[in-house]
Amino acid sequence: MNEKSPDFWIARGKYKETETEKLKIWLSGVFSYNDGKSNIVEFAQEFLNGTLDFNTIIGWFKIVIFDKDRKTWYLFGDNSNSQYFFYDVETGFSDSMLFLKERLSDKVTPNYTAIFELLGLEFTVGEKTIINEIKRTDKDFYYFYDGKNIERKSKELKTLRELNRPIEIHDVIKSLSEQVEGEKLAAVCTGGTDSRAVISTLNKAGLDAEFVITGHDDNPDLVPAFRISNTLGVKLTVIHPDCREDNWIKKGFEFTDGQYDAVLSYRHYLKAQWEKNQGIEYEFGGLAGEFYKNFFYHPFRWIAKNKNAVFFYDNLLRPNLRTQKWIGEMIREAESISLEELMSVALNADKEHTFLEKGNRIGFDILSWKSGQITNGYAAIATKIDPLMDRQMCAYASHDNCIAHLMHRWQRNQVEKNCKKIARIPTDQGYTCSLNPILYTRDAIKIGGFYLDRIFNRIRRKMGMGFKSKEP
Repeated sequence: MNEKSPDFWIARGKYKETETEKLKIWLSGVFSYNDGKSNIVEFAQEFLNGTLDFNTIIGWFKIVIFDKDRKTWYLFGDNSNSQYFFYDVETGFSDSMLFLKERLSDKVTPNYTAIFELLGLEFTVGEKTIINEIKRTDKDFYYFYDGKNIERKSKELKTLRELNRPIEIHDVIKSLSEQVEGEKLAAVCTGGTDSRAVISTLNKAGLDAEFVITGHDDNPDLVPAFRISNTLGVKLTVIHPDCREDNWIKKGFEFTDGQYDAVLSYRHYLKAQWEKNQGIEYEFGGLAGEFYKNFFYHPFRWIAKNKNAVFFYDNLLRPNLRTQKWIGEMIREAESISLEELMSVALNADKEHTFLEKGNRIGFDILSWKSGQITNGYAAIATKIDPLMDRQMCAYASHDNCIAHLMHRWQRNQVEKNCKKIARIPTDQGYTCSLNPILYTRDAIKIGGFYLDRIFNRIRRKMGMGFKSKEP
């Protein structure tokens, strides 16, 4: 059932409502600010008074504040784009693009640039949606609406270089622990290093979460995931993606509010339905481990190169763009517009200081746009919390020496420090999360052999010798 109050339409959200004499507030998700404060009324008052520093916020949320005296709506999501709103000048704001589409009816027209990006990049850049008349709110801004005009103002978020407050994963989880304590929690357990770093920190914080993983019976991640589950004595639920209903494509499409690939969305839909049946309120995941593995900056591959905005554009942004031959000409014409926008992303990242910061700044935008298409739809059932995606955590990783990220050393440190008994369980690739010198050296030799094999195969291809498979 849709509810209007009066220019904000709730179509699919899950909100906690708070009302005072002068304010009405809707909150979806969880947050803290200024080193652990979480009172929603104080938060709203500081925002309206202009004293709120958005850089201190940790959270996965979206919020609506209605000022009764000013008769003005204020809306914004978190700093990592995990939750956001949609708006158009006729209808106002809503938490659903598909709802606004129905309200506008035959007035909607396709945004070919957004469609091109969704097909070629798997995400849309900035405020665009696939419908020209409907925009989505941007993580870098807050929005206000007086019933006539919609305007936005910058949150004045700092660059990764300027975010010099040291913050680690245990700080993120500790800041939210009081709010999630007592609620039913889930944690994605893939058996890899990123999810294991999150699980070990939850374990240290005393937060009990049921483990969940999506995959087929022959998924190699299941072996380490079950070993972690058995070691910690926590139940692991496996969601099988082949359990499809007759209208599964429609359900996948509607689950992400038309924001993501309908087929891939259905996998998340199945997990979300399980969480809904279990009464799960919050799901912790390991998204954004890339920041702690030099994924967006390759110190050895890119050595002695001029790493300016054009370089990062050519190496990080443009390679993500896949122009399929079957895409129609009208959409293909939007490619030049999209490439200009991607270049602006690279130029914006050029404000950062080090090459690692520049790469991670671009990576943060890519991951926030891509993951937000899933997490925003997910919020109607449960709040997805990905501690590694916190902007201050990304800054912390970016300030580190890139050499310190080799061999998944950051993840190893977290697991050894917070839950050592799962450190030696091998991943699906046979590596551990241990800092034990013998195991660490063995893993280094394995990884070194893997990269040498890739180098030799690349040389063979360049020499026209083809790929040499190790398989019989």
